[in-house]
Amino acid sequence: MLAALSVAIGSSWTIGASAADLTSLSLEDLLAREVTSVAKKPQRVDEAAGAVFVVDQDDIRRSGATDIPSLLRMVPGVEVAQLTSGGAAVSARGFNGFSANKLLVLVDGRAIYMSAFSGVFWDQLLLPVTDIQRIEVVRGPGATLWGANAVNGVINIVTKHGVDTLGAQGHARAESDGGGQASLSLGRTIGDLGAVRAYANVLRRRSDAKLGPQVLEDRSQGGQFGVRLDLAPSEDTALTLQSDAAFGRYAFSDPQLAPNTDGYYRTGNLLGRWARHWGDDAALTVQAYWDRMERKQAPLSGDVENLDLDVASHLKLSDAHTLILGGGARRTRDEILGPSYLYLDPAKRTAATINAYVEDDITLVPDRLNLSVGAKFERNDYSGFEFQPSLRAIWRAPQGWSVWAAISRASRTPSRYEEALTLITPALQLLPNDLKSEQLTAYELGWRANLNGRVSIDIAAFDHRYRKIVVDAITAAPTASSPVIAQFINGARVRNTGVEAAVDVNVTPNWTLKAAGTWQDFETASRPWPATDPTSEGPPGSSPRYQLSLRSLLSLGDAVDADAWVRRVAKLSTGSIPAYTDLDLRLSWRATPWVEVSLVGANLLKARRVEIADTITSFQSVVSRQAQLSLALRY
Repeated sequence: MLAALSVAIGSSWTIGASAADLTSLSLEDLLAREVTSVAKKPQRVDEAAGAVFVVDQDDIRRSGATDIPSLLRMVPGVEVAQLTSGGAAVSARGFNGFSANKLLVLVDGRAIYMSAFSGVFWDQLLLPVTDIQRIEVVRGPGATLWGANAVNGVINIVTKHGVDTLGAQGHARAESDGGGQASLSLGRTIGDLGAVRAYANVLRRRSDAKLGPQVLEDRSQGGQFGVRLDLAPSEDTALTLQSDAAFGRYAFSDPQLAPNTDGYYRTGNLLGRWARHWGDDAALTVQAYWDRMERKQAPLSGDVENLDLDVASHLKLSDAHTLILGGGARRTRDEILGPSYLYLDPAKRTAATINAYVEDDITLVPDRLNLSVGAKFERNDYSGFEFQPSLRAIWRAPQGWSVWAAISRASRTPSRYEEALTLITPALQLLPNDLKSEQLTAYELGWRANLNGRVSIDIAAFDHRYRKIVVDAITAAPTASSPVIAQFINGARVRNTGVEAAVDVNVTPNWTLKAAGTWQDFETASRPWPATDPTSEGPPGSSPRYQLSLRSLLSLGDAVDADAWVRRVAKLSTGSIPAYTDLDLRLSWRATPWVEVSLVGANLLKARRVEIADTITSFQSVVSRQAQLSLALRY
């Protein structure tokens, strides 16, 4: 009963399970992997009418990455830059920065995108990477099913089912710069009903940072623990309950404004999900969660609480039509405080969002041509009513290749920070303003092919056209008796076109090459007023024009892996960040089926580099060359 509703035990990552290695899978098997983030239902990658990439368990184990942002560096179209020792800027298809606000991120269907700040605090996500089943990355709008803020993409981090983590697993890592990490996961069955897993993860990070001519030490530490319960009361019913809590501190958040003030965060969540299916004809899922975040990041401190309910159903009307229906509601309460010169007005706010969506998956030619037509209807207290439709089609040729195309629209709601931020200084006043949602119309075209079972190619081209982009602008020039008056306004139009590609080659049964590349070009309409930050060049300067990645996965027998990962990232004009090329090497040895030792050299080609800059404070986190020694145990 339980096995019928869970992921097969043999597909989970274990130290001695070489059958799960990427090098032993055919490319046809890889394209047949199921994802749920494109259509909110299980779907093969090669059937998805969208730009989708899956980071699987073997990618996670063999990457040498120690956190989720580092894993996302292998995804074409995704930009990752280190912000602090624990924080990262992560975006898709441009607009990266300290507030990357157009990428919706979820963990097991729970949104960790903070609408109050329009972004994700990646330093608060301390989930052990060994507990992740897969990461589904959809580039391009996902708003029809996922709602506002799924503008440039959706990242869904899927953790392992309780059945896949039975027994005890431990992992410890020591880093040459003084950082380290330790995690423990314990799982057991509950009779024939299901399984439960409890985990704990603690870590310490350290890096240098530049603030003008100064070199500062940036330290952070934190931990996360949680429990997940998976039950199968019957063969057609599943119930999941899970809860996590995280805590952490960092040596500084904004050293120019508060050099001697430590920052901290505390988070907690509780999620329940009930699912039932009636054969292949109908399915219903009901999910509810609560989460809360308390964070101090000088000069502001915030307390944000969310309550969310989501209902999704699939109904097969006929052989040609499958209907996806759903809806939900969310309530967000926040309180954000600051000093007398910088604060939100009002400091407290409670906002509600309700939504409904419908999509019809139409089979025009069986096993060949499919069409999806859908729309999301949403009402929120920030920008009012939002209509986000999409049209997607895919043609699968008998020769093993497919072509897909999509036209869609997505919205990003303004954040509390943008609408209510008030700054009062002798030289500058930034005042609150009512804002509209940013709007995107996206045109996408993709091609996938499996050549002779040894070469897989996935190419996606896109044309994104944005309107009402929020920018900071001077609305009144200074006089002898008054400072500059500025506000956030819906003042820019942007167009981004680009191409993303991923190529996998099975050179031999034990050697696989995985290449990825991204190229994009921004066109930004002139702002009607000059920006208050003249050093910022907007989207063209905050994102690299191109990115290249090549991974080599080599198995030397059954016990030894030798892997390499080289990356090239173009320069950023904003902050004058130069281009860089870097190399990671990993050597691992499975001493027994229960013990694995690995040695990783990260960022080997240059001793120190900077990946992004804060143009207001001139703060720059330094990425340094590093050695890592890891030990993984399973019992």
